[in-house]
Amino acid sequence: MVESPLSTVRTLFDPVSEHSPWADDDWQKAKARTQTLFEPRSPIDQDRLFSGRILQVQDLLDVVYEKGAHAIVYGERGVGKSSLANVIKDKAPTVISNLHFIKDNCRPEDSFFDLWAKVLFDFEYEGALISDLLKTETRHFIVQKILETLSKTKQYIFIFDEFDRIADPATKGAMADTIKHFSDYPQNITIIIVGVGFSITELFGAHPSIARCCKQIPMPRMSHQEIAQVIDERTPQIGITVSEANVKKIVELAQGFPGFGHLLGREAILSAIDRMNRNVDDRDITIAVKHGVDKAQESMRRDYQTATYSAKENIYAHVLLACAQARKNEMGLFSASDVKETLSTILKRRVEISHFARHLAAFCDASRGPILRKTGSQKRFLYQFIEAPIQPFIVMIGRRDGLI
Repeated sequence: MVESPLSTVRTLFDPVSEHSPWADDDWQKAKARTQTLFEPRSPIDQDRLFSGRILQVQDLLDVVYEKGAHAIVYGERGVGKSSLANVIKDKAPTVISNLHFIKDNCRPEDSFFDLWAKVLFDFEYEGALISDLLKTETRHFIVQKILETLSKTKQYIFIFDEFDRIADPATKGAMADTIKHFSDYPQNITIIIVGVGFSITELFGAHPSIARCCKQIPMPRMSHQEIAQVIDERTPQIGITVSEANVKKIVELAQGFPGFGHLLGREAILSAIDRMNRNVDDRDITIAVKHGVDKAQESMRRDYQTATYSAKENIYAHVLLACAQARKNEMGLFSASDVKETLSTILKRRVEISHFARHLAAFCDASRGPILRKTGSQKRFLYQFIEAPIQPFIVMIGRRDGLI
């Protein structure tokens, strides 16, 4: 058995007293450990790296255990839905040995038969590969009949991630019908749908029956305590300390997005290690913000530049920062009034909605992305970031540039 990089580090690095000296080799091991424990870019796929989400984990396990139950996990992009889907198999007790988890990601061009051909790729039906049989199939009910022939000694949990990428309404309808069938006629089949959205309607469209036969598991942004847990669970394994005050700064900057909690935590600790200091201080938080901006996804940096560029006057950056920091409801919606209060604080002067109304309108226009979408009617417009994870990135730029 080949050891993972993390298990190798664990056997080599045994944290010593906070006050004992470290040799060069200790610092290198701490650096390697930090880079292994924090995963800002990819969904977490190992239970030992997964933090928080106790309620969502339990809700999903309840679905796995109950015959005829199915689930839809939905929420903003970047809040950890895929990570939950990846680790749920490790959350089930090992004594339950008949659970068989199969997960795949959806693509915009996938048909109903493509989706099932992928998760049933290695399965056979009457001596032929199911994936080959489904290439020419047009009858949706055939998938149900094939699934009913799977071994009854196992409970199959099929997880379809990034379901929001499916563009074909017929594919969504066929999947809804399949879930309803196995809800009405329970078998050893559990279907879990994971996707970006604020409701089942956003994922499936007008299929009212789907709401009645699925457990709805909304995935909110991580709480302050859960983001703090990301840092607190990892620092003892590295041998570096982060004060409660500096953990709070990371938490506030991350805005509930675990990827940014991982990114800022990693960069702050690496900064302390580079200084050969066992404690993260304010200098390391400042460096973490700068490095976090530099290491953010290129698409995010490009979207920010497009949204805020102006050859004449430039309070676009200030208004966008106010939008990112504005008070929002559970769906991420905010009003111009919410922006007004925050913008007044940023500009250190009282502003009225008329001072920035055109900026909000511009953010909803294709010439600046668009970076926001607008709903509602005149004087009652509500705004929402199209790509929610860009909000902590905007706040980090505001912190880096001294706007907050």
